[in-house]
Amino acid sequence: MHSKGIAHRDMKHHNIVVTNNISLKICDFGVSKQYGIDQTPVEKVCVGTIAFHSPEVYKNDSYDPRKCDIWAVGLIFYHMIFGKYPLTVKKVETFLSNLRSL
Repeated sequence: MHSKGIAHRDMKHHNIVVTNNISLKICDFGVSKQYGIDQTPVEKVCVGTIAFHSPEVYKNDSYDPRKCDIWAVGLIFYHMIFGKYPLTVKKVETFLSNLRSL
């Protein structure tokens, strides 16, 4: 997907399905977008699932959406291993308030 210049922009465990032959498939490309292979940063924040956003998205900075997809996959693995999200809503609010004070 990334090699074709497509970013999912809403990676989360709910958007990964397992087929009968134990293959993983990514689904729900509703907010995905095709970008140039030149990896030009994106300025507009996507409306995705806040628990899986990367710090660049929280800061409302320009970002590479493909790197944000990779960040979200890391959070999916975290959730699979520990059974919880690394960032609770309270932690996200604290993080955002700290960013605003910079």
